[in-house]
Amino acid sequence: MVEKDKLDWAYYFKSIPSWIRLQSKDMTEGFAVRLNDTRVRNHYTKIVDTGVEFYTCDDDDLDKEYGMYYGNLDFDPLEIMAFRNGHTKMFYKENGKWQPL
Repeated sequence: MVEKDKLDWAYYFKSIPSWIRLQSKDMTEGFAVRLNDTRVRNHYTKIVDTGVEFYTCDDDDLDKEYGMYYGNLDFDPLEIMAFRNGHTKMFYKENGKWQPL
């Protein structure tokens, strides 16, 4: 497990249980983790849940995929969802309001 102070960023999509993507500060590239172990999953989701809520969607603002992100707002999730679902927009929640990224 990577401790919070050693993480550069981490995120997950709420619709994909037991999966999280993260990068520690000493790595040059992120990696995805399948979280079958409940203890490990709880560790990472607790870290990410202290971050920012976000969602991606298509051009018509439909087909939304919600997630949580911890770290700086350089959103790798948009690239994944653009490839997977054709999503081209991303929004994050700040002070209770959705803002475009």
